[in-house]
This record gives sequence, C-alpha cells and structure tokens, in this order.
Amino acid sequence: EGCDEVVLLDEQDRVSECTSANIFAVTDDGVWTPPLSAGCLPGVTRALLLEEIRVRGVAVGERHLTLDDFVRARNVFITSTTRELLAVESVGGRAMQRDDATRARLHRAFRMYMQSYVTDRTPAWAAGHHS
Repeated sequence: EGCDEVVLLDEQDRVSECTSANIFAVTDDGVWTPPLSAGCLPGVTRALLLEEIRVRGVAVGERHLTLDDFVRARNVFITSTTRELLAVESVGGRAMQRDDATRARLHRAFRMYMQSYVTDRTPAWAAGHHS
C-alpha cells in the first residue's frame, strides 16, 4: 500500500511497535510509547528518550496505547538508530495532525545528547585526526 512502516499490535489489539522502529504518540499530557510488556523491543533511541533525554515541559513515558490513541494524538513519530525521531504522516490511511513542535524539540535534544556523547568519548589523539 506504499507504506514505509507497519504498526504491530499485541494480542489485546494494543499498539506494540513498528516492523523496524518504536512508536510514540504526542498527547496533551505527554509523549507516550508502549511498554515493553506490549511486546515491543527495547530500542536504543527509545531507551534514550525514556531515560536520558530531558526537555523542559515534556514528559516522556510508557503507556498502553491503541490505534485510536494514535489517530487522536497531536503528533506521532517513530524512533530507530538510523532514522532518529521521524514524524509519521499517516496511520491506517488517516493523516496525522501536524503539531510537530514537541517531536522537533525532542529531536534537537537527542542530537545534542548524541553529539555530547561522541565528543566526551573521543580520545584526545583522535580529536585532531582527519582522514
């Protein structure tokens, strides 16, 4: 159907994850991703958003979610190591709302965290080395 990803559901028809990414819904009371008990894999980017990345005024957590929760969400995005935080355009053929400010703020914080992580772990002998 021309989709780049597919949303997977658990046995209770709750959202678990995508085929190669974790999924998040931005709602009025926070940014939510399904818990590991829903069957999703503990992705690295997902874990960083839950455990390390902090943005003032943005709560990130786990909650059981249905497809209806994603359709009603202010924004939906997926996370993966190669795609970072990627906005979702539609779920189930229904266009997502385009309130992308929260995802964009989290993405900037994620990139800053990653840059700091790499810089802090770059050996002094490699810092000035260019190939």
